[in-house]
Amino acid sequence: MLQYIVPMLILTGARKQEDLKAKWEDFNFERRLWKIPISKSGKVR
Repeated sequence: MLQYIVPMLILTGARKQEDLKAKWEDFNFERRLWKIPISKSGKVR
C-alpha cells in the first residue's frame, strides 16, 4: 500500500494520518476535491 500512500501525500500535501483515515465519501471525483473532515487544527479543509 505504501506505493499508493506516498505519492498521494506528495501530490496533496496531506498529513499521514489524514491520508490513512481517508474514506471514499470524502472524495469528489467530478470536482477533483478531497474534503478532510477533521484536520490537525480541528477544522475541515
